[in-house]
Amino acid sequence: MKAGKKFWLKSMAVFLSLFLLVGLIPMGLYVKAAAGKACQSLSGCEGIYQNGFCSICDGYEPATIVSDTYYSELVSTHKNYYIIQNAGQLYWFAGLINGSLEGVEANTTAKAVLVADIDLNPGYVFTTDEEGVLTVTKDGITVTEGWRSWTPIGNPEIFHGCFDGASHSVSGVYINSTEEEQGLFGCSAGSIKGVGVKNSYIYSSSSSGKVGGVVGFNTSNIYVGKYYYYGTLSDCYNEGFVYGVRESGGVCGTTSRPVANCHNTGNVKGNNLIGGVCGLVTYNGQLTGCYNTGSVTADDSVGGVWGYNQSDLACSDCYNTGNITGMYRVGGVAGENYAPFERCYNTGNITAGKDGMGQCAGGLCGDNYDKITNCYNTGNVSGNVQTGGLTGNNSSVVRNCYSTGKVTDTFAGGGLCSGNSGQFINCYYNYSGFKGPGIESDLSELTQTITAKFPPAFKSGEIAYLLNEGKTAGSSV
Repeated sequence: MKAGKKFWLKSMAVFLSLFLLVGLIPMGLYVKAAAGKACQSLSGCEGIYQNGFCSICDGYEPATIVSDTYYSELVSTHKNYYIIQNAGQLYWFAGLINGSLEGVEANTTAKAVLVADIDLNPGYVFTTDEEGVLTVTKDGITVTEGWRSWTPIGNPEIFHGCFDGASHSVSGVYINSTEEEQGLFGCSAGSIKGVGVKNSYIYSSSSSGKVGGVVGFNTSNIYVGKYYYYGTLSDCYNEGFVYGVRESGGVCGTTSRPVANCHNTGNVKGNNLIGGVCGLVTYNGQLTGCYNTGSVTADDSVGGVWGYNQSDLACSDCYNTGNITGMYRVGGVAGENYAPFERCYNTGNITAGKDGMGQCAGGLCGDNYDKITNCYNTGNVSGNVQTGGLTGNNSSVVRNCYSTGKVTDTFAGGGLCSGNSGQFINCYYNYSGFKGPGIESDLSELTQTITAKFPPAFKSGEIAYLLNEGKTAGSSV
């Protein structure tokens, strides 16, 4: 380094330090870079942090733990949490979890809380067309380079800590990977809550999938030291684009643990086991209070809320308003379902099949194998074979449900269901939307209580009264 340049840098460092002392520059935006490990690449670096990255060596600004003198107002609720207030600190925290910080041992149980909205790529806008082709612009001009890529928190290590977004968001998450378990988080057996993902592009070509806007794999029963860790995901959302080959969703790719009050508004694409909120729900996975408004496009087991559910627990109070398109087993709430769900609904348009191929489209579920209770569909459903207002194929009990959407099937279809080996109890469909039987093919030999009604019955409250089994408002059920 030339003597003049070195003198200028030292002078600037002193000048900035004085400004910090008098409070003219906000702490955390421009702070003199620490030497050595803080900047990682150069010892004694004299750069300044901008959005948490060193202006000279691009090292990350280390996050600081809550204390009596640093964010003291959080001591009672976030003791031992790292404060994350810029992008560089979030990269640093990811490195701490993943063990990628030079000279720093991985700490997979570390905790963090956001105190501001974070933008990993300020000024860059990530947009995709209907085919998922990415266009990146900066200041309104299309660019082909210059943005930062993101390595998920919990990849390759598993995240066991706590992450509180505190209702803040992370924008500019860019991932173009060939590996599984991709998202803001990769694999988590910890607690993730209150964080949103915006203006992002998350793509993985891995055949194993597990891709989500917030987390790729929300897992459980992970033993570390003396404790078992169980992943939880709550009050999170995604607004960006997500693509995964399988087991992928707008918020979460695969979950074997509870997901509560999460939603997706971004577009989701993939091949199979693809959902607006979660792709695969398994073991002790459970979705409650979740919804999707984005479009979901895939081939097999495609759902507005989840793609494939084989959990032992019931899902409830979920809905979809987005358009769901696939080839096989396509549904407004679920694509292929082996778990009970209740109080769910769909208003989006459902399409299964193309060029004479494909089958199983339902307003609620494409292919159903467990109980569905107190649910409804108002979206239009179209398919090639096995198309129904509620389910394309059904092998369980569907109770107190109705459909008012238009049903279109290349061959026949049913107002509620096409192929049935289960039972429909106290269910109704709009005869104006499908002038045919409630069930196209009934193989169950069970008594079906299905009634076709015209639109006035649904508008007047008659159907609501019947679904409540004749009880008026306020009556005990």
